[in-house]
Amino acid sequence: MAEYRDETDIYVNWNILETMDTDTTNINSGEILKEIVSSGIVVDISANDVNINIEEILPEIEKDDKEFVVVYKGELCYVSNKNISNNENQVKWCKDIGIKILEFTEPEKIAVKNGKYELVNGLYLCTPNLSYGFDSDTTRYLELEDDNKDNLVPGNWIEEAPTENWYDYKKSKWANIYVEINGQENYYVWIPRYCFKLDQANQTSDIKFIDIDNTYKDAEDETKNKTWEQLSEENYQVPEAFWFDKNNNEQEDEGEQLAGYWAMKYIVGDTTTPSTINYDMSAVQTKIILKNITVNKNITKINPITKYTIALNGKIVQTITDSNKLEEISSEIIEFSDLKKGDNIVNVTALNDNGEIVGSMTKKYSPTVVNKPDLSKFDKNTTFYVTYDDNGNEDSTIPISEDMPKYWYEYGESRWANIVTRNNNLEIYYTWIPRYEFNLDQTNQRSNVKFLTGATTETDTGYQIPEAFWFDKNEDGKQSDDEQLTGYWVMKYIAGE
Repeated sequence: MAEYRDETDIYVNWNILETMDTDTTNINSGEILKEIVSSGIVVDISANDVNINIEEILPEIEKDDKEFVVVYKGELCYVSNKNISNNENQVKWCKDIGIKILEFTEPEKIAVKNGKYELVNGLYLCTPNLSYGFDSDTTRYLELEDDNKDNLVPGNWIEEAPTENWYDYKKSKWANIYVEINGQENYYVWIPRYCFKLDQANQTSDIKFIDIDNTYKDAEDETKNKTWEQLSEENYQVPEAFWFDKNNNEQEDEGEQLAGYWAMKYIVGDTTTPSTINYDMSAVQTKIILKNITVNKNITKINPITKYTIALNGKIVQTITDSNKLEEISSEIIEFSDLKKGDNIVNVTALNDNGEIVGSMTKKYSPTVVNKPDLSKFDKNTTFYVTYDDNGNEDSTIPISEDMPKYWYEYGESRWANIVTRNNNLEIYYTWIPRYEFNLDQTNQRSNVKFLTGATTETDTGYQIPEAFWFDKNEDGKQSDDEQLTGYWVMKYIAGE
């Protein structure tokens, strides 16, 4: 799996260099991933987006490994399935080396969430469609606590499968979701496609859930199934809300019918209102640290907080219910050490005594992307990676012929890539300067730096690229594309003589 991950990283980095596009969310492959998408467990991509053959990324992949190896959003993942031999151990090993796990279970009832007309809990309806428009990092299900209570409590983030408590339209329990962006809370409810008939005499309406062809299926009696022609004759009609006029010709053309739509119920607060909850976040080597958690006292006076949940990458890892800690939450320091490669998503949610959301704040830690250090010109036997621990103690025992240490560098944390060469009792230390652009802020007497990927010569307005990233091969004084450097090694100092 470690070898597969390295091959995947090479492919993804090559793709970035070739296309100059740092967005890797469209790099998805693996037949098993298509099954997960079609089952509704993964909702932020479609089966059509799984368009890369896994063997293009992993040419030497073994046949059996195709059952559990996928590339999802440009990252190698292990697909956990209880039917796979030795699955429990393989999950543990993958977690130990930081490979993301996708849980695959056969969908049951409520797990369908792709807008298709399905039988769910004794009723045919177009199931909630979460395949576009919602960020899986900030959107989660609101689920019924139980059949005897109407209050909605937060469930999984939508990248995971929902529980059977998410909705039951036969019992008039509709599907709800919660979206939080920078502390602003939005509530939505799913309106499945339906047709209706008004009974003026009794002042009632009869509603039937239908598919996008306006066909009705009865879950209990097939003889009650009806085509749209039959429904029309009975004076049923479809609300205009289920028609989206894509080409603005005011005619309902093929492909413009909606399976349903998300209706916003309400927004809590606005952009000028302080967030209900906030915190400071910092990253140091292998850890993300949260501190200075604050709450909006005006809101919490009306709706007291009795519990906090702390989540990392859509999984709740800590719950705070102790009354003393709740009172002194601002002094609480929370550390995450089980980080995954790439972006990590942190969420703090405050809940009331009924388990309902009082406030939420989601933040993303994104490692800085830089051009990978070029070690091709150094002797693999006499050159060593240099790393430093939290106390500044050096370790430089691993030669560059071996895999680089996991936390060799992270430029977003000012931890730069360092190496040392040892020849004839002489040690020379170097640091890697990745390609960047900068501008000068004369007012504040500082410079702003942005790292660049590849060898691009394009700059943002007001920025320039240092000449050090140009090597004039033919000495004609003119810059050409093949003379641009992705970075360079600068000598820090020499030890010994």
